[in-house]
Amino acid sequence: MGQFGPVCGAVTTNSAVVSIGLREFGPDVRLVVSRNEDLQDPIHLEVVKGAERAGRTAKVAIRNLQSDTRYYYGIEVDGKIDPKTTGQFKTFPEGPVSFSFAFGNSVKYGRLKQSALLPAIEQDILFFLSTGDLFYADISKNKPDAFRRAYHEAFQLKPLRKLCRKVPLVYIWDDHDYGTNNSDKYSPSRLASRKVYQEIVPHYPLILGQGDVPIYQAFTVGRVRFILTDLRSERSSNNALDGPNKTMMGKEQLRWFMKEIKESSRAYALVIWVSSVTWTARAKEGADHWGGFAYERNMIANFINKHRIHNLFVVSGDAHSAAADDGRNSDYADGGGAPLPVIIAAPLDNDHTSVKGGPYSEGVYRPKKGENCYGLVMIRDEGSKVLLTFSGRNQEQKERILLIHSVEVPPPEGLEGDRNS
Repeated sequence: MGQFGPVCGAVTTNSAVVSIGLREFGPDVRLVVSRNEDLQDPIHLEVVKGAERAGRTAKVAIRNLQSDTRYYYGIEVDGKIDPKTTGQFKTFPEGPVSFSFAFGNSVKYGRLKQSALLPAIEQDILFFLSTGDLFYADISKNKPDAFRRAYHEAFQLKPLRKLCRKVPLVYIWDDHDYGTNNSDKYSPSRLASRKVYQEIVPHYPLILGQGDVPIYQAFTVGRVRFILTDLRSERSSNNALDGPNKTMMGKEQLRWFMKEIKESSRAYALVIWVSSVTWTARAKEGADHWGGFAYERNMIANFINKHRIHNLFVVSGDAHSAAADDGRNSDYADGGGAPLPVIIAAPLDNDHTSVKGGPYSEGVYRPKKGENCYGLVMIRDEGSKVLLTFSGRNQEQKERILLIHSVEVPPPEGLEGDRNS
């Protein structure tokens, strides 16, 4: 198993986590962090002993950083820093701020010329959000080493490696990187998948702690709250009869999610929910998207309507196309009242294209042969309102889908700063 990384993630206003893939019997290494690109005058030095590695990976937490500040890091071996192991990240700003991030799903081949990961980092983005299928291992057995190998191989792909050296990675799984196609809580690989995600991926605090738990989490940038749900490891079988006993989230996660969107909608100017499968879709028995879980979707929509949540926005994954809806086709509350704007952009690097769900008010773009897509999201906080602009682009930066969404912000009473758990 080769060395990868490092990979930075779980960034806040004053902290970050760096994950380093190491050879099984390699030497001790030291993580060096500095405000200077040449890594002089380091502010953080931490030796990683070979015996401290979990699954041939070391995760190092860096704390007491300054907000809105760029930091550089590298891996030192035998007193020398390998230029191939250097990277950078910027801590999150505080207060009402404008920023951009990029997102997408489906990384399969690692081809430099066709990958949509590289044009994403040409933009001034704060982080990259992977909405699932970071790899296509389709692991069907409870073998942690199989997942370790899959992560190590994925992070050695040149486009992903270049991206991770430039910006932090925020990542939630979908089916092919959690288990097999359309996998659920009954996947034989569930325990190994959860275990290795926690070993290798720099992530925000998991709501249920560590161990055999789902990986849902949340974090904040300025006045924007991001909610990442685990829609695989707690879900019922797609073929179960749709009704009160069929669930995409599981009862505990669903309770947390509803409480979180209610509280966050009042505490933050904008709430972005990352759903790794398509929200906008007609009800269909056995479907792998929310249309196959229409009862639970209706429950969530009614909750949104009841509590007058008007600043919730959805970033979806799974589909291999670019699409956007302004909410007119994404309202599943009884009698209406819960229109959720939805955006999708993919695949990042995969020859297979697909259109899932819909219809979409702004249309859907299915990439042509040799074309891949990513999503660029630009958020402008103007105080009394927040403007979100979504641009679905291909690897040549040609815009294929556009959505501009404005949210009016109530008086600032109750708006909070950073909250990352």
